[in-house]
Amino acid sequence: MTKERVAELTAAWVARGLAVPAPGPRGGQGWALTEAGADLIARTWAWKSPAQIRAETAAADREAHKVDWRAVILRRDGVETVTVRALTIEEAAGLARRQLCWTGERVVALWEAAAGAFALAAGCDKGSA
Repeated sequence: MTKERVAELTAAWVARGLAVPAPGPRGGQGWALTEAGADLIARTWAWKSPAQIRAETAAADREAHKVDWRAVILRRDGVETVTVRALTIEEAAGLARRQLCWTGERVVALWEAAAGAFALAAGCDKGSA
């Protein structure tokens, strides 16, 4: 009974691309894991602490709630509009300031892309970042 069950399981894994038929060590029937099968087993047996799971869940939740913000940057050679992904307008202003290259460049406007809301970002120049 056990031999038949192992054969069924092996056939299912081969059908899903997780294993391939391969001769056993003494030339009999056997199988070997594919890269996908080995990866599945590694992920299944990888233990995560409750703290790791909470941290990953919180990070995913935070990322899911981020929105697109548009920033207008006054550059030396003209004006550029960039998009940053952030949770709050403060975070978006900080990310937009990181895009500044030269002293004297400024973020002159910042708004949430989806809502169409608009806010002047006063004091967001390279010197104050």
